[in-house]
Amino acid sequence: MLVVPFGYFATAATAPPHVLIVLMENTSYEQIVGNSQMPFVNAQVATNGSVSTTDLSHPSLPNYLGLVSGSIQNNPADTTPQDGTYPGPQFTDELANAGIGWKAYMQDMPVACDLTDQFGPGSYDVNHNPFMYFNTVRTNSSQCNRVVPYPQLTTDLNAGTAPPFLWVSPNLTNDMHDGTAAQGDAFLQGLVTQVRASSWWTSDSRIIITWDEGATTEQVLTLVIGSTHGTAATGGNEYGTLRGLEEAYGVGLLGHSGDANVGDILPLLTAAAPPPLSPSPIPSPSPSPGPSSGTRGIFRFTSTDFAAMHTAGFNAATDGGAQDNGAAEAANGITGMVWVDAYDNTTCAQTLTNTQIAAMVQANVSAGHQGLRYEIGDEPTANGCNAAPVYTSITQAVHGADPTAKTWVISDQFQVGNPVQPGVPMKGSVDILAFDVYPCESGPCDYSAIDSAVQQIHAANITTWEFVIQDFSSPPWRWPTPAEIQAQFDHWKNQGAIGYWVFAWDYLGAQVIQQLGNITALQSINSQAFNGSPSPSPSPSPSPSLLSVSVSDSVSSGNAPLAVSFTSTPSGGLAPYSYMWTFGDGASATSQNPNHTYTVAGTYSANLRVTDAHGATAIRSSLIVTVQVRLHPRRGPH
Repeated sequence: MLVVPFGYFATAATAPPHVLIVLMENTSYEQIVGNSQMPFVNAQVATNGSVSTTDLSHPSLPNYLGLVSGSIQNNPADTTPQDGTYPGPQFTDELANAGIGWKAYMQDMPVACDLTDQFGPGSYDVNHNPFMYFNTVRTNSSQCNRVVPYPQLTTDLNAGTAPPFLWVSPNLTNDMHDGTAAQGDAFLQGLVTQVRASSWWTSDSRIIITWDEGATTEQVLTLVIGSTHGTAATGGNEYGTLRGLEEAYGVGLLGHSGDANVGDILPLLTAAAPPPLSPSPIPSPSPSPGPSSGTRGIFRFTSTDFAAMHTAGFNAATDGGAQDNGAAEAANGITGMVWVDAYDNTTCAQTLTNTQIAAMVQANVSAGHQGLRYEIGDEPTANGCNAAPVYTSITQAVHGADPTAKTWVISDQFQVGNPVQPGVPMKGSVDILAFDVYPCESGPCDYSAIDSAVQQIHAANITTWEFVIQDFSSPPWRWPTPAEIQAQFDHWKNQGAIGYWVFAWDYLGAQVIQQLGNITALQSINSQAFNGSPSPSPSPSPSPSLLSVSVSDSVSSGNAPLAVSFTSTPSGGLAPYSYMWTFGDGASATSQNPNHTYTVAGTYSANLRVTDAHGATAIRSSLIVTVQVRLHPRRGPH
């Protein structure tokens, strides 16, 4: 998606600003600010403008890609361009199209436009050279030859030929990936001193010093030398850094840099206020609820810090009612959901009678708490129980005591790794059915599980449902990064849910509020619409059509080995498209129409993600493939 910031094209027609950005490695904000081994950087923090910025992902490469293109693309591991490249565009393509010069200086890179894409020689790391991952640079020699070895910076500064935008990637020692804080500080002091002594530097020039990702938290320092100390700016995440650069140079906003919630460092670059967010390129067909509408709930266990939960943007929490802290929750703007331990999903048995359940509801009605939600047990079908009839009976008992009350339960039917089931067995048994899909385990988050769940929820025609976002750590699950929290939300939103919950505030005693980057991410999603967005003002120009994709398979069931041909047809957006298929058995493919052979019996969900040239991601689709064991006829006697 490309969004044009109105009123900013004029800056490209005049003298463009001089900005240098240097990207350091793997150090959180609190590891830098106040660190006695980094006296130069801390002196600059005390006299220049700076913000705390949230990284986008782990490991390094997705952060570099996001910082220049507005998308972490397929959230790759630290691969080389030989493993895969991206069509673009990215930021320096925008500069080139606007006639603005740029250069990227890579320490220890052997030659300009090095297409060997190696980890080396010396301490060069191609993962820290994002331009080599975009075909718009690799296949255009005039642009590729702007990516040069670091010593060229001295030559260009001395000759007065350094272009308006400069990028510096130090080697693995000086960027603090392998080196010490003192080594990084010394490198930065030398670089800043050299640049400020050159004719390239003016009173309006800026040097951005930032880090790609945090180590102890997800927050990193973004320091802008040349800006006024105390300048108000919103750090947001690294997309907000890209947004500030795009606005400063008067070019369009790529991908997520056009989102409203990513921050904007423009005030640190130009001392100007950020422009209003451009209208969405896809207008809503009708008015939709504002960000505050709907349930935004948080699971809690022992914590009673309801004021902090409310400050984080939550309006509901477990547990509540007359049974557990309902009054304290209400005093802090939180509606409690009552826990009713009425079903054992191990024995598949109801553990409270309907009379006992009705008495709990009546206690709340008598206390003036009508219309509450009642959470009836947890994940009732987790162990294969046929729980729906029991839950239907319990719902009737709750309604008998309070017709305005709602029964609620989580189904883990779509959890990563669970067997695929036909339909939704718990449909209609409670008033509100919630679905937990925890996608982030030891490796990259499997967002395709969310996409598959959404498709099956729609196919079952479930209209009153909510989703649960993972924000906890307990093997096999890990803490998601702030960017991964946002990504979970993005995969669920605009799909018809009436609310959502986050698991959890204090699961196993681990306080999410201590995960500084995560609590900021939760505040962010709690300010965003989850089922539609506020209606935009009319767009001044025709909007691009929504990117979508249809998929099909040649066969959906059969005996192993089962060969399946998959076909995809994208439409809308901007070609060329890139494709990422996952077949559910650990294999994947990047062609538009791949062939895949399943060799082990089972039920698999094949998923496709398609991305267009502007970084917009298609609607995901899933195909269910059932593979059976081939039965051999019994041999008779000879």
